[in-house]
Formats: sequence, C-alpha cells, structure tokens
Amino acid sequence: MSAPVAVVRCETRDEASAFAAERLGRALDDGIAARGRAGLLASGGSTPAETYRRLAGQARDWSRVEIGLVDERWVAPTDLRSNEGLLRRTLLVDRAAGARLHPMKTEDATPAAAMAEVDARYRAAFGGRSDGILLGMGADGHTASWFAGAKGLDEALDPDSSLRVVAIDASGAPVAGDCPLRMTLTLAAVRRGRTIVLLLFGEEKLEVLEQAACGRDPARPVSTLLASVGEALTIVWAP
Repeated sequence: MSAPVAVVRCETRDEASAFAAERLGRALDDGIAARGRAGLLASGGSTPAETYRRLAGQARDWSRVEIGLVDERWVAPTDLRSNEGLLRRTLLVDRAAGARLHPMKTEDATPAAAMAEVDARYRAAFGGRSDGILLGMGADGHTASWFAGAKGLDEALDPDSSLRVVAIDASGAPVAGDCPLRMTLTLAAVRRGRTIVLLLFGEEKLEVLEQAACGRDPARPVSTLLASVGEALTIVWAP
C-alpha cells in the first residue's frame, strides 16, 4: 500500500465489528483519561450497525462523549436513509444513551445553506482533533460522501482546508441514489482523528481497496484517504 496502514483481516463480520468497537472504545477511553472528554465521528450505512451496538454496550461515562457524523444525506432524521437516525437506533442506546449527538441535518433547504452553522458547531464540539472516526467505503471507491466527480469534492479533499464540513452535490453519481445532496467531513477534519477505522465487508470492496492503495486515483476518492492519514488509520475487513 502507498500509506503506512495496518490491515486487519477477520474471518467473520461479527469479528470485524467487535475489533472495530474495541479499537474505537479504547480511543474514547484514552480521550476521557487525557482531557476529560472524547469525540467520536461515525458513518452511516449497514456495515457499522453491529459495531455501534457493541460500542453502546461498553462501560464508560458516556456523558463525557461527543458524537458527530462523518456525513449525512439531506433527509429528515426520521427517514430510514438518515445516518443520524441510524445512530439514534444503534449507538445512542443502552449504556451510550447519555452521549451527546451533534447532527449535521438542519432545517435549511440545502447542505450549502447550513454549512457555516454546522462547521462552527463541529469546530466547537470536537476542537482541534477527534479521538475516534469510523469510516466505510462503497464499491465505487468513495468514503464519507466523497463521490468521484461530485460538486464540492475538491473542497472536501483540500488537505489545507480550515473547514470541518462541506456541502456535496453528488447528482450523477449512481451510488448516491436519490439523495445526492449531502454534508460531509473534509479530509482535513478526518486527518485530525487520533484513531481512524475503515471498516469494510466483501471481496469486491477488498479488491477496490487494493486498487486504490496503489496511488491517488480521482475515480476512487478513498485513495486520497489512504495516502493522507498515515499510522492513525486501521483497515478492518471481513468477507
């Protein structure tokens, strides 16, 4: 690979989910011990649900944990496509019910209209660095809402950006489906993560990952992540 990353290959998806939950839980505990608070930035989709359930069962003072989103579709939290809704159903339950969630979705009509407000909130909630970030990857090679060819992608991938979040318009990207308007963390914000876990399942995604790891590829934005974040990143995979 082009970046110094650790790759953990698990036999089952449950094993991979447990590994990711343990790694992220340890990052939260380290943050609480060092600074009295910890921050976790979490992705949506079906892949991380079991990791969130396992995290929610871990014992810690969850009132000291701030939880934010890696990205969000511009839909209501009650919509089943909402990442915020996923976190409320799978992570902010059980022992983790006392954690504080920082949504991305606002009442604004578009992510672009909400960008300044959400950026300021995430800057205040997560400070200079977050303790843990859980990312996923699509079979097209996107991570977060970094879709190849999307409007806003260049701004999202600017390594020197001072922004935590940007608006994305992925109209024309088939994998974005009927939710092309998104808000996403920037590469600069992800690079500030102390512990970053990229969790993926299936042979197809492993092949895409291996291709992306050969070097930066505009068609596979995850390649920019692999080339940029260094030792903070652990890739966890299961068939």
